[in-house]
Amino acid sequence: MTKSKKTKTNTISKAAKKLSLLSLFLVSSCADMIAEAIVTAPLELTMELAYQAGKSLTSDGAPNTPVEPDDPFCSKDIFFIAPVDGLVTNNQDVYFEFGEYNISINPAGELPPKNEHSCYVSGHHHLIINEAYEPTSNGSIPFKENVHHFGGGQKTATISLSPGKYTLQLVLGDYTHTPIKIGMLEDSFITSKKIFIEVTE
Repeated sequence: MTKSKKTKTNTISKAAKKLSLLSLFLVSSCADMIAEAIVTAPLELTMELAYQAGKSLTSDGAPNTPVEPDDPFCSKDIFFIAPVDGLVTNNQDVYFEFGEYNISINPAGELPPKNEHSCYVSGHHHLIINEAYEPTSNGSIPFKENVHHFGGGQKTATISLSPGKYTLQLVLGDYTHTPIKIGMLEDSFITSKKIFIEVTE
C-alpha cells in the first residue's frame, strides 16, 4: 500500500471513530431526554388536568374546589344581633334577633327559589342552647330540648330562660332542616360564633 493510500485510510478511520463517538453521545442525550420526559410528564399532566378541572390541592394533599373566591357574594355568615355576647340580665324573658350575610331566609318544607349563582344559599335559623346539638353531615337537625327551629323563616323570638349561664349558637339549615355546608372540610357548616350570656334571679 502506498503512503497516500495509508494516509487516506487513517483519515477515514479517524473520521469513523469521531462519528461513532458522536452517535453514542447523541443516543445517550436522547435517552436522557426521553427518560426525563417519562418522569416529568405524569406530574405535568396531572397538574394540567387539575388546572383544567378548576381544582387545587390543600396543604395536606386533599382536593379542594374553590368557589368563586373573588366574588363577595360567596362569603356567608349568620350571627346574633341580640342578645349581645357577655350579657348578664335578670329578665328571664330573653329577646333574640338573628342576622345573616349573603343568605336568603326561606321557610322549611318549601323548595328554595331558583338561583343560578353558584354561591346562592337558602335556609332558616336554628338556635342551639348549651351545645345541645353539633352540626354533622349525618342527618337533619333534631327536634329536641334546647334546639329551637325557626322553620317559618323567623328572625326574632323571645324565649324564657331559667337563671343560669348559657352558651348560644345559630346553625343554618335547609328546607329539610339539614345543616348547610359551604366547603369540603368536615366542619364547614354555616354556624354563628358561640356567645355566652347569664340570666340571674
